Formats: sequence, C-alpha cells, structure tokens
Amino acid sequence: MGIFDAAENYFVTTKWVKRKARSKLNRESFVKEVQDDPITKTCLYCVAVNDCIFVNDIEKMPRLYADENLGPGQLHKNCKCRLLSVNEFSPADVILDFPMKKITEYAFVEKDKKILFEKYMGYTLAEAQELYDIIKAQSIENYGNGNYVIGELNKYGQRISIPCTIRSKGRTPEKEYYFYTGWMVFPNGKIKNNTPFGGFIK
Repeated sequence: MGIFDAAENYFVTTKWVKRKARSKLNRESFVKEVQDDPITKTCLYCVAVNDCIFVNDIEKMPRLYADENLGPGQLHKNCKCRLLSVNEFSPADVILDFPMKKITEYAFVEKDKKILFEKYMGYTLAEAQELYDIIKAQSIENYGNGNYVIGELNKYGQRISIPCTIRSKGRTPEKEYYFYTGWMVFPNGKIKNNTPFGGFIK
C-alpha cells in the first residue's frame, strides 16, 4: 500500500469515526501475547481498539503520543491504523454489555458504593432495577451522542467515562448527584461496563 493511499481517511468530516487496525486478530486471544504479534506487526494497543467507534475529535479518540507528525488515526510511530467515516451512529446503535449483577452484586455489596447509593441517593437493593434502568438509559444516550470522556488505553482496550445524573429518593429537598460510570469500548458500537460509579463529576 502506498503511503498516501489512506490519506483520505485522515481527513474525515463526519462526527464519528471507526479505527481500523492492520490485523484482524481477535482481541481476547491477542492480549494474551507478551509482545506485539511478530507476523502481522500489529501492536496490542492497535488490536485493542480495532473497529471501535469514537467521536472524530482528538479529545475523544485514542491517542498515545503528542506528536505533530502523527495522523489522527495513529497511536505510535509507523502505525498503520487509519480512521474510517461512520456516517450514521446514534444512541439506537449502541450495544450495551451491562449485566444487572453490576448493581445487585457490586453497587449494593462493595462498601463505599453501597453507602453512596443507599445512604445518600436513597436507593436500596429492592430498587436495584430502577437504578439499573437509569444508568443504562443515560449511558446509551450519552455515548450515542458523543458525551463521554476518554480514559486510559492499554492492551485490554480503551476506557471511557460516561456522565450520569441521579436524583435522590426519600430526601427533602431532593438532591441531584452527578457522577461518571466507567466503560470499556468494544468494536462496532459496543461498550462494556466496568463500574456503575467511577467518581463524582467536579
């Protein structure tokens, strides 16, 4: 492939872009390798975000090196990745991996989070479904509209933080809590929940 063959992909004008790595290797099996794949020469970081969708903004997509010589799709020197336009992407296209046990077996079990949701927000285990539905709906809406904060990228993937607002129950006056939920980005619009509470929004 010529050095200018993919140049058009670096100047996409759509809101959303999809990262394309050189390798088609499966992420789950590839991250078990200690070093970059010697055959494809595709690094762990590039495989981890292959086919993942991000807002076409330098503050909203993976980038490891602040190097003016790197194109928007590149994570490192000699990176062969590129960006492809995603013309249509909305909340309706978001695929959520958010099991209920993240609420019932984590949010209401882990000590600090249990205190937060029960004592301050007023939700109990009996209302886990209601809490789950609120976080689920807002996460789909916000990610699908590009409202997220880019986080750490490692060989397992790209982390993002998605804002959520919860109105307290059983308190007078009511209070709104603004916090982040933690997610990992997977291919083709899928995001997987790491934590239902990732810290308050300051």
